Amino acid sequence: MIRIFIMYNLNDGISLDDYKKWSSEIDKKIVMSQPGILSFDVHTIKGGIGKQPYQIVEIIEADSWEDWLRALETPEMIEGHKQWQRYCDESSLVVLYGEKL
Repeated sequence: MIRIFIMYNLNDGISLDDYKKWSSEIDKKIVMSQPGILSFDVHTIKGGIGKQPYQIVEIIEADSWEDWLRALETPEMIEGHKQWQRYCDESSLVVLYGEKL
């Protein structure tokens, strides 16, 4: 099992409430319907130490990185990504993955 960390900011003019509605009603259902995806949680960053470069962090658990890459190629995920681009600043996107120590 791996965890995938996806960090990004919202597009200018997008309200957090509108994003939350889309994320919970559309995005979560699309992601969780993919084979090999075990969990999907979205967090808004409220603060911390140092500069906060991201507004949103997604944490996804998957059977493998390869399962995640396959999921990204499905028609549902491709459509979901198009919708995601309306809400989120792709230039701020960072995707990392790893395993628990």
